[in-house]
Amino acid sequence: METVKVRMSILKDIAYEASHYGVKLDELCTAIGFSVEDLEDVDRWVNLESASNVWEQAVRISGNQHLGLQIGQSSNPYVVGVVGYLMESSPDLGTAIQHLTGFNAVFADMFKYKYELKEDRFIMYYEPSDIWWLNYPHTARQAIETSMARTIAIVQDFTGKQILPLKATMRYECVGAESTYEKYLKTKVRFNESDNALYFDKAIWNLPVKSFNKTLHQYFKRLAEEQLLYLKKEKSLNYQVKCYLLSNVNQQLPSIEQTAEHLELNVRTMQRRLKQEGLTFQQLTDTIRKDLAIDVLRKQKGKIEEVAHFLGYSEASVFRRAFKRWTGLTPSVFLQQNH
Repeated sequence: METVKVRMSILKDIAYEASHYGVKLDELCTAIGFSVEDLEDVDRWVNLESASNVWEQAVRISGNQHLGLQIGQSSNPYVVGVVGYLMESSPDLGTAIQHLTGFNAVFADMFKYKYELKEDRFIMYYEPSDIWWLNYPHTARQAIETSMARTIAIVQDFTGKQILPLKATMRYECVGAESTYEKYLKTKVRFNESDNALYFDKAIWNLPVKSFNKTLHQYFKRLAEEQLLYLKKEKSLNYQVKCYLLSNVNQQLPSIEQTAEHLELNVRTMQRRLKQEGLTFQQLTDTIRKDLAIDVLRKQKGKIEEVAHFLGYSEASVFRRAFKRWTGLTPSVFLQQNH
């Protein structure tokens, strides 16, 4: 199944930062199947399974379930490549955050940063793709916690001020002691909430970035825009559609109208271009549902009714018929064969 991806620069950062917390770099490289030289190929794109395995092995070797929180203490923004340099040269914190979210696709499509300005709050959201959370929730958690801790470090480094979040929320249950989260995130943490988010005072949005450089900012912005344009041109439309659908699985796949709007196309134009590539939107959604169903049943051993609901089928019987059409097997027989 085609998956969402991430730049090697992010995996390199995980590996090298983990080496500061009891993980031997050569041992980790052997475990993940990448050499040190591979890690230096920072512009290479790596699939979800390989990226998740880096976290898996780093946590296993360190024996530390909170490795992500520790790694996140680093304020290094360059893990996201040119976007990090663009952020560091921004005039104010708000502009830096807008660049992080606006150029998200330049460094990853398996993890999204979003923000919201609400009344007197600035809220930063951290969302691994649904397909990542579904298949590897324990490693997705590490990425969330690293990103949160790093946000706090970067805010302080960029502004030169001791700024702490007002609170933090997590969509999952607490792993270990709550005090561990409070130690690294420097605030009260609430679990089993609707979002993974950090809440700050809205006043920090306009704080100047101490390393602001107008010339460099313009230069790095142009580079980021060029990279984003290159990615859009290089990827076929069906690839872009797949990435959007996989990154926005939420009980049912996005509609053709929602997908076309996201890609800044009208529906008829998108249908015509997909046809030129030998596909239809329905074929793409059917293929994704098939791959997701097989993946979930094989890896999660979920109940058939739960899988059907996740994929947007109103009745489990409809899902069973579709699954048998795809694979020649009923979901129950498939589960028996894959125990």
